This record gives sequence, C-alpha cells and structure tokens, in this order.
Amino acid sequence: MAFLRRAALLLCCLLCAGSQAAPTRSLRFEHLSVEHGLAQESVLAIVQDRDGFMWFGSQGGLSRYDGYRMTNYRNRTNAPGSLADNWVRVLHVDHAGKLWIGTDGGLDRFDPSTQSFTHFLPDEAAKRGNGNRHVRAIVGDGEQGLWLATSDGLQHFDTATGKFTTTRSARLRSTPAGACG
Repeated sequence: MAFLRRAALLLCCLLCAGSQAAPTRSLRFEHLSVEHGLAQESVLAIVQDRDGFMWFGSQGGLSRYDGYRMTNYRNRTNAPGSLADNWVRVLHVDHAGKLWIGTDGGLDRFDPSTQSFTHFLPDEAAKRGNGNRHVRAIVGDGEQGLWLATSDGLQHFDTATGKFTTTRSARLRSTPAGACG
C-alpha cells in the first residue's frame, strides 16, 4: 500500500512539473515580396552574413534585408562598382565573412565599406563562349579559395591571388545499354 502511495505521489509530481515547463517555441515567418522592396520575386539564393543581414539573389539583382527594409543592388551600365550581372544565382559567405556573389556575368565580392562590388573573371578568353562566367555554385575550399561550378566546368579561385584554375573532364564515351566498360 505504501508503494502505491509513493508511486501516485511521484506521478502527481511529474504531471505538475510538466505543466510548469516553458511553452514550446514556434517558428515565425515573414513573407517578403516586391511590395516589400525585393528586387524580383524569383529568389534563387539566400544567405545570412556575419552582421545578420539577409541577402537574396534573384533574376533582377541582389537584395539585402536588415529586418526592416530592403536595399537593392543591380548592374548599371558604365558603373564599374555595380553588380556584374542582375541574374544572381548563388551567394556564399567565406570563412573571413566576405560575401561572394555568383552571377551570369562572373564572380563578385561585396565591399561593405564602399557598398560596391569587385569583379573577378577567369583569364581564359571567350573562345569557348561565356559559360565560364555563369557561376552556378560556390563552395569554400577550407583555406583561401573557392570552388566554382560554372556552365563550362569546375574552377578553383584563389582569393589571395585572384587567379582561376579551370578543370574540365573529357566527355565519357557512351556504351550500349547493358554493356560493361
């Protein structure tokens, strides 16, 4: 009988303790659109920088959101410090906190002190077209470089020297279905 009283008391304590627990946190979403200042509604890339700004890459430029308002950055003809191209496909913040922007016009780095962009293009001539400027993905190499996936192959960009190294694989021969190697 004493055992049942202790078990009932323990159960009661556990139930009371559970009701005193903090409420579960819920996620809060804000919907941002062109009406809120977004450069364009088709957002292709999102990243948050070390200062807490949210960056949105779209088909119409780059937007920075500070929690209250948007600031848009776009390519302007004859303005060297503007965005290389308005089609922003990928964003990356590196280990040093620098924002890198992959556009259809090449790789850009944002300079927060001047609110401008520095453009980086591979040395390779446009003899193969401009696919080497269409940046599709950016990944840090763990040191001072970036791996870039472009429409024309894989590139390594050394952020210290500003040099590109391009890697392309030979196309694989197709083999008949069911055939080996």
